[in-house]
Amino acid sequence: MRVAVFVPTLSYGDAISGDAMAMASLLGDRGHHCWLTATAANHVEATVYPYREALPDAIERGGLLIYHHGIYFPEAEELVQPTSYRKILRYHNVTPPEHFHSISAAHVRLTTTGRRQTQDLLRHRFDFCLANSDYSLRELLAAGAPADRCLAVPPFHQTERLASLAPDPGVLKRFGNGQSNWLCVGRLSPHKNHGFLLQAFAAFKEQAARHSCLLIVGSEDPGLQRYNRELHRQVAAYGLEEYVHFVGKVSEAELRAYYQVASVLVSASLHEGFCVPLVEAMALGVPIVALPYAAVPETVGEAGVLPVNARPAFFAQ
Repeated sequence: MRVAVFVPTLSYGDAISGDAMAMASLLGDRGHHCWLTATAANHVEATVYPYREALPDAIERGGLLIYHHGIYFPEAEELVQPTSYRKILRYHNVTPPEHFHSISAAHVRLTTTGRRQTQDLLRHRFDFCLANSDYSLRELLAAGAPADRCLAVPPFHQTERLASLAPDPGVLKRFGNGQSNWLCVGRLSPHKNHGFLLQAFAAFKEQAARHSCLLIVGSEDPGLQRYNRELHRQVAAYGLEEYVHFVGKVSEAELRAYYQVASVLVSASLHEGFCVPLVEAMALGVPIVALPYAAVPETVGEAGVLPVNARPAFFAQ
């Protein structure tokens, strides 16, 4: 079978990109002629074809298009409108715009149009829809997807690869000295609710006798500078400059090391379509404490502590 796996932008460390790349790799290993296509690719090892050049060869002759939807893409309907090839919608969920109010008008527009586009896409007939969780599946059904052609399928992840890597020695040396490390993995974005974690960690510092750090792994979005500045202001207000580390985007070996030095993976996220770091923590034996919003409860299951209606001080305890 000729298959095109399409995602608007492929980026290293992005969960949607990881799912698309693993999907294309698996289909290729199963003997299908598979093209991984995108408008742009940033720091990924996989072979990526420009979608306007690759898609005609891949799908014009009765092939299959797997469209990964997680953000607004202006040419989406152009891709899914033709009836000459089969189509699967891979739905990763779109962050609700209310999380960006008063922070970024551009992100409000992007997420608003992205969520509206979910309904627009579903007006075209897809042979199947694959949501990344039951939570996302419920959204798809509410948006008009036919129940008999929908299924929840968790995203591919790289836990086996991550577990096999040698951890970065620099990270181990700096943070692996027996201290109590909170680890948060995910890009800096308002829906990740880092401010709550900073409040909780400040309360933890007041209670804990041993040395401890909050390690925040994830890239900053240049379009969210107001949010980024507020987090650093909050760190200074709590007097935590020595203990909170924004380490940015990291290599796989560094990520492996951060999991190794972590005492606990913490998440206060208000919206997740799945949340791959939770699975990574499980695979690497790191305890989890997370707020139970969106898809987090079904992803964690019985493998972590999910305090309901928790205030920061209770979360810290």
